[in-house]
Amino acid sequence: MGLLDFFRTKKKEEPQIEISAPPKKVELPYDVKYEPTYDGRLQVDFKENNPNFAQGYDITRLIIDGRPLNLAGKPVHECLVSWYDETDTIRIDPNTRKEISRRTAYQKVLAEIDVNLLQIDPNYCNAVMKDLLNRRRVTEYLNAGLKDNPEKICGNYVGGIEKTERGYGKYFDGEVGKAAHYSEYMQKIRRELKEQREANRQREINERKEKIARLQSEIDSLGR
Repeated sequence: MGLLDFFRTKKKEEPQIEISAPPKKVELPYDVKYEPTYDGRLQVDFKENNPNFAQGYDITRLIIDGRPLNLAGKPVHECLVSWYDETDTIRIDPNTRKEISRRTAYQKVLAEIDVNLLQIDPNYCNAVMKDLLNRRRVTEYLNAGLKDNPEKICGNYVGGIEKTERGYGKYFDGEVGKAAHYSEYMQKIRRELKEQREANRQREINERKEKIARLQSEIDSLGR
């Protein structure tokens, strides 16, 4: 070692810092907004980023009561559901000042939903809002609920979402469906529907009778 090497300050090695790549932001196939309603319920507006064009809407709105009912031993939530497009026209009723649009055209359903998971688990939220509350599916259940003896006894109950080996999937509890179908609420709905149909039938019969009598009167007047 030379004399200059002896007096040369030895440079300390700097520790190597490993810089990991920032975690990738998970892009969800939907946008969702949670907010409370004026009466303390939870409102969820779920917008599909790539909706099926044929379904006719891209946003599903759910308003869910935080206090479940006990139906056939199961906790079931009362819900309001609507389906609309973000480009829909909104009108205001000049008399009531209430909004008139598809977003407020609610259907009342019963569903087994975990309110906590709905807000913290993206996959659960997607299964509830897109699959369980699909408009065509809900409409089929509600139509069956208006029949006295449908193939699927359901009332206004549409089932729930549960964990499976392949992720979250829909299920339907037959006992809950039976309890909902024969509930006082649904029996009243079916009774009122029958009464309305009978009133419409009688009105059509009376209108036909009046039309026939008017024509007969015209014929008689021509023969005089």
